[in-house]
Amino acid sequence: MNHDNPQSLVRPLPFRNMSDEVVPAFAVMTVLGVSFENGVAFLECGKPDATLRRQLAINGPQDVGIGRRGTCQRGGDVRALLDASDPIAGESWGIKPGQWKLARHFPGCTLQGLIDATHKIARVECHSIDRLLVKTTAAVSSGASSATYRVYVGPPGSEVDAGFTSVPFARNRGAVIPAGQWAHLVWTSGNWELRPLPGATMVAVPPCGVSIPGRIGDTPGQAECCLFSLDGNGDLAPLLDSEEQLARAKVYNVREQAIPALAPPGDRYLLVHADPNGRWVCEVPDGADGGGGASTTTTTAAPTTTTSPLPICAGTAKWTWSEADQAWSLADNGCLTGVVSTTDEPTSTTTSTTT
Repeated sequence: MNHDNPQSLVRPLPFRNMSDEVVPAFAVMTVLGVSFENGVAFLECGKPDATLRRQLAINGPQDVGIGRRGTCQRGGDVRALLDASDPIAGESWGIKPGQWKLARHFPGCTLQGLIDATHKIARVECHSIDRLLVKTTAAVSSGASSATYRVYVGPPGSEVDAGFTSVPFARNRGAVIPAGQWAHLVWTSGNWELRPLPGATMVAVPPCGVSIPGRIGDTPGQAECCLFSLDGNGDLAPLLDSEEQLARAKVYNVREQAIPALAPPGDRYLLVHADPNGRWVCEVPDGADGGGGASTTTTTAAPTTTTSPLPICAGTAKWTWSEADQAWSLADNGCLTGVVSTTDEPTSTTTSTTT
């Protein structure tokens, strides 16, 4: 199909059709690369497929045959084919694997308004794909680059897998991101990054009896903690990193008081929340702060001896360095099994009641 109407006032760019199909007029294309002929740069464009790419282009008002040249636009206000005739201005429409037409909720364009309902042609504003909602399929260690995630599209609460089976590697600059965690895929300074959504919640355990120091001035206390999440049965299970080892991450304490390894009133699990930069901040444990109430009761407990299984993050371990393999190996792991006996000295407990 050919149309006489121009695309827009934006200068068109030459491209070559690299697909094995005719490119329809006003079709969306993915940009595969650039080639040069007689000093002229041609965009190499193809049909959107299951490989996620940042750059897209919209064909001009004429069909372009297989291997032939045409003109396209990569940005600005242009006309484009839709796969539905009921668009709403301001919606996101973009590239969907396997089709030439823009699809609702997919990334790449913002809809301006419908022009031709019969042929499903609308005016859209195109842009690079720089931010996407994803969900991890495996744990991503801190500082690691990974492609173990899937892209999701759709209205909030009704997101579906977008169908991109080949995605770029993205670096995690923050704390470890567990499997099944929602995150943002963000294009930053020429690279993709994975960032957990602000407010994501995990469970942390300070390891081997270590407490989390209190804040000093504007500097929060911190400690490397083991991370836990709910498994398929709804039970707390330790999070493993990409090498199937216990995942640890820095947990920050913004309180002036230190958080002991066994948080009051004896629960070793601490709730932690992700900040916008993917760092884990510890929630104040119940009973950790005084209530500033009107009455105070002091109770002195007698010495007690208790025997209990070692928590998964307690005990000691021995690692051995192999010069031949250039790697550490766990030779003796005392953190996973056994029992521990502890004797508590007489202590005074102050309980504050708010009235």
